Amino acid sequence: MLHLVGDIHQPLHCSGRVTPEEPHGDGGGNAFKLDASNDDLHHYWDTMIDKAFPKQSNESNRAYLLRVASAIMSQHSRGSLQSGLKAGQVFDWAHESVEIVQTNLYPATLKRGEAPSAAYEATGIDIATKRAALSGYRLAALLEEVFGQ
Repeated sequence: MLHLVGDIHQPLHCSGRVTPEEPHGDGGGNAFKLDASNDDLHHYWDTMIDKAFPKQSNESNRAYLLRVASAIMSQHSRGSLQSGLKAGQVFDWAHESVEIVQTNLYPATLKRGEAPSAAYEATGIDIATKRAALSGYRLAALLEEVFGQ
């Protein structure tokens, strides 16, 4: 459940863009190759949180996760997202991700074979941290529903 709720909030896990170059879709950004440092668009988005919160040297995984979770919850409190939680409305969550892809992930400034711009990355970090917060709050609501508070 953790994996599925998390994945549905990563926009490229919910779509595949169809273009003349990829008539069968781009595999959620896997076929949209960037520069050598970033590999492809899917990988770029899968590592967006790492870009926002680089792991510090000698920081344990547990300490890193706690630091990142705390920072994301500070930026996006449950109260600030309460009206949009849509607890248990999984199809709505997927549609949100598709809408994000359609409106934000493939701007004209994003070029194959090139690194995304700093502005693109900043927008991506904003989206990714909010989606991570939403996925955590929504997962918590699902678990509370299933197991009780």
